[in-house]
This record gives sequence, C-alpha cells and structure tokens, in this order.
Amino acid sequence: PTYADQVRVALNWINEDSGGGSEVAVFHHDSPFGQAPVADGEAWISESGLDLGYQAYAMPGGQQNYVGLLSQAQSQGAEYIVIQNVASPAALVAKDIADQGLDMKIVCLNWCANELFITTAGDEAAEGHMLIQPFAPLSADKPGHEVINTYLEEEGIDPEGIGTSWVQGWYVMHVMAEGMREAIANADGEELTGPMIREALETMGGIDTGGVIGDGTVEFSADSHRGSTSAGIYQAQGGQMVEVEAGATP
Repeated sequence: PTYADQVRVALNWINEDSGGGSEVAVFHHDSPFGQAPVADGEAWISESGLDLGYQAYAMPGGQQNYVGLLSQAQSQGAEYIVIQNVASPAALVAKDIADQGLDMKIVCLNWCANELFITTAGDEAAEGHMLIQPFAPLSADKPGHEVINTYLEEEGIDPEGIGTSWVQGWYVMHVMAEGMREAIANADGEELTGPMIREALETMGGIDTGGVIGDGTVEFSADSHRGSTSAGIYQAQGGQMVEVEAGATP
C-alpha cells in the first residue's frame, strides 16, 4: 500500500478510537518521502467527513529530542501523532512523550512501525503506541510465516532476531519469484526478460502470501503496481507488536 493508503488507514483508526473531535499532528521527515502522505491525509479527512483536526510538522534531522515540536503539537491540541519517518526519530518522540508525561498516542506508518521503534524507545516508552505495518511480523503468526520458520529452523537462526523488514524482504522476493515462475511458464522456451516478468505479474491474478501482506493477497495490473491497499494495525504491548486489526483497508 502507498503511504497515502497507510495514512488513510491511520486516520480511520484515529477517528474510530477517539470518537471524533480529536486533533492529529503529522510529524514527517523533511523530504519528499516524508511529505508524501501529508496532503493525501488532509484530503481524506475532507472526503470522508472525518471529525479530525490536522496539521503537519517537518522533523529536522540530527535532533537530540523533539520537545519543541511536541510543544507545537500541544498548542494545536494534538492527541495523536502520526509519524512518517524511520524508527530512530520516532523512538525519540516516544521517549519525549513519556518524559514530558504527555497524553499523546503515536501512530507510526510503515518505516517506523517495527521492532526497532520499540527497542530503541524502550518497552515502557513505546507501550500503547500504534503501528501501521503492511507486512505481518513473525509475532502475528500467520500461515505464510510457516515457510519462514521452517527455513530459520533449518539454518539454525533464532526467530527472535528476525524483524519485520526481514519478513518484508522474504515476501517481496516471493512475489517476484512467483512472477518469474509464471513468466517462464508462458515463455515457450524464450529467454526470460524483465518485461516478461512485468507482464506476468500484471496478468497472473492474485499471489497468496498466507496473510503476511495486507489482506493476504498481492495482485498487480497494468494500471496499478500497488499490489495491495491494506495494512495491519498493531500496538506496542510488552515489547511486542500485537495485532489489533488485520488487512485494514481505507
């Protein structure tokens, strides 16, 4: 799912969790990557009639804390902080919220919605914050994790050291390999090429990921290379990513 899809899922959850009438601050990396979902989130509130206030704040790099930014969000009256950034700065925000005793809940989009956010912030500071993550971590125990767990056991790799990004890498390559398999089946002896793989992925229908990606199925078309528009919603609980909702779609 795109960053826009993810921020829509986040805002839907916030609107439901708060019962409406809440203020949302979006803390984002100061770059096109960070700004990518900002306008889409604001438009979604208007289009969907969500009862939410909304304001975006760029996160300067190299900061020791984000107390100043949180002060601005406080002035807005923000109760929810959506973060479009990687885990380390998001973890600093979680620590600052805890240190300042602020009543704010973080909702991380996928690049900070992972185990690194929890371990960097510390279990106590991360506790209760929300994570929008398209790739189910091993702790979610999906059918599609079985093949990964079998591989880890055969290789003598401790599953405790396997994070969400590792699972993402596995299933991105799984989807590519299924596209290659389909392309070879259709190649009629011709040498495999990139365009053949693209065409196969665009026309072969859904690829089952056993619940690991979004609602479990990845499907491309000539018009859309999203693959999935849904993501899981998780909460940091006791140092773990605990699933709250699977396959949430905007």
